[in-house]
Amino acid sequence: MQISANECRNSVCASRKMTALLSVCLTISAVFFNAGYVFASAPCSTPAGTFVSIEGSVVILRSEASTWQPASHDNLLCRNDTIRVEAASRAAISLVNKAVLRLKQNTTIRLTDISKEKEKRSIFEVIKGVIQSFSRQPHKFAVNTPYLNGSVEGTEFRVEVTDKAAKFTVMEGAVLTRNEHGKVRLNSGESSRSEVGQAPLHALEVNPRNAVQWAMYHPPILSAYGGVNKAEYISQAVSLVNKGAPEHAMALFNDVPEAEKNAEYYTYRASLNLSVGLMKAAAKDLKSALSLSPEKSDALALKSVIAITRNQTKEAEILARQAVAAEPQSASALIALSYVQQATFDLPGTLSTLQTAANAEPGNALVWARLAELHAAFK
Repeated sequence: MQISANECRNSVCASRKMTALLSVCLTISAVFFNAGYVFASAPCSTPAGTFVSIEGSVVILRSEASTWQPASHDNLLCRNDTIRVEAASRAAISLVNKAVLRLKQNTTIRLTDISKEKEKRSIFEVIKGVIQSFSRQPHKFAVNTPYLNGSVEGTEFRVEVTDKAAKFTVMEGAVLTRNEHGKVRLNSGESSRSEVGQAPLHALEVNPRNAVQWAMYHPPILSAYGGVNKAEYISQAVSLVNKGAPEHAMALFNDVPEAEKNAEYYTYRASLNLSVGLMKAAAKDLKSALSLSPEKSDALALKSVIAITRNQTKEAEILARQAVAAEPQSASALIALSYVQQATFDLPGTLSTLQTAANAEPGNALVWARLAELHAAFK
C-alpha cells in the first residue's frame, strides 16, 4: 500500500479506491506525522514503536517485567516488549522505521530489535497469530516464528503462525524463508508454508489480499438510536464498543437465548464482528439476518459498506439503495449510501443524503460524526 503524505492531506484520499474510506489516510497520517514526537519521548533508550489503534483487549509484557499490563494509545513500546491481542480484538503498531504492523485477534509478537536506520535489519518474532506489515518504502526485516523464519525486503507481507505451522505471504516485495530443513525465496503474490519438522513449501496466491481482509477498516453505521424497541443488550453492546471493549460486547451476544436470535441480533453481531475484522463471522451473521428478513435494511447497509471497502462500487450502490428503499428514514441505510456517493465523487449528493439522515434521526451521533468528517475532509 503506497499512499503519500500529500494524498492524505487532500480530498482525493477520501475517494481514491475507497479501500478504507478515509480511515486509511487518517491512520497513516498519524503514523508518519506524529512519529517524531512520540518516539522522542520514549521511556527507554531503544524505542521500538507506538500504538496507532487498539480495538478490544490488548496487553503488553515489558522486557524486564513479569506481569502483563493493559495497553493504551499512550504506551510507548521498547526493545523486547511483547504484545498480545486477545479474542475479538485487533491492534496496529507504528514502528520507528515507519512500517506499520497490524495484529489480528489471538496474536502475540515480540519486538526483538526494531531500528529506524534504513540499512539495518529490524527483528521481531511472531509467537502465534496473524500479522500484516505495510509501509511506504521497502524495509529490511528478520521475522522469526517457531517453524519458519523470513528475511524480508519489501513493503507489504503477512505472517500466520498456528500451533503446528507457519506461513509467509508476500503482497509487495521479496522474502527468503528458511528453516533447518530448507529454504524458499518468495516474490509478490507468492507464499511459503512449513509444518513442524518439514521444509518450507512454495505456493502461488491467486489473490493474496483476500487473506488480509480482517485488517480493513469498516466504518460504523449502526447505533442503538432509533429503530423499534431495540433489545437492551444491543444498547449495552453498542455502548461497550464505543468504550473500546468489543470483547465484552460479544459476551453479551453470546448470552442471548437461541429463541431470541432474530434478524436484529444477527445484524448487530455482524457489525460487532466487522469492527474487529472478523469477516467470515460477519458474513455468516448477515446471511442469517437476511434469511430471516430478506429486506432487513441495516443488514443490506452493512453489506454495502463491506462492498465499498473492497472497491466494489456498483454492488455497494445496489445494496445501499435497496437498504434505503426498504427503510427510507433509516440513518444506517443513508450513511451507507453516503459512502457510495462519496466514492463516486458525488459530494453534493453525499451531503444531501447525510442531511436527510440527520433530519430522520437527529439524535443519532454517527450521523453527525459523519457530517463532521465530510466537512473536515472537503472544506
